[in-house]
Amino acid sequence: MWIASPSAPSAASLSISEMVGWGWTSHPSSVVVPSSNLVMATSPSVAFRFGERTQDPVQMYLSDVLTLPANIAGIPGISVPSGLVDGMPVGFQILAAPLHEETMLRVAYAYEQATDWHKLRPEL
Repeated sequence: MWIASPSAPSAASLSISEMVGWGWTSHPSSVVVPSSNLVMATSPSVAFRFGERTQDPVQMYLSDVLTLPANIAGIPGISVPSGLVDGMPVGFQILAAPLHEETMLRVAYAYEQATDWHKLRPEL
C-alpha cells in the first residue's frame, strides 16, 4: 500500500498530467512515506495476442499508460504476474519510493512465493 503524506492527494484520484503538475517529478519523496509501496494495475486491459494492434500503434502504446507515473516520477517499479483472463496474462505493478527498490523487490518476491501465477504461460 502506498501511504501518502497528509497533504498529498491519493494517487488514484490524479490523472497523469495532474501527477506531473502536482510535483511528482521534482518531489516524489514528498508524496510517499519512504518504506511504503503502491500496488496498482500494470495495464488497463489484458495482454493482447501476438500480432494484434499492429495496425493501430496508438492502441498498442496505450497499453503502457499505467506505467507512466513511475517513469515520469523516476521511481522504481516492477510488474508481477497475477493470473490469466481469457487465456491472456494480467499483472499488477508495485511502485516504491526513490532508493527503496529492496523493499519493492521483497514484496514482489513474497507474492510470487505465495502464488503460482508466475509459472503459467499463455497459449500462443
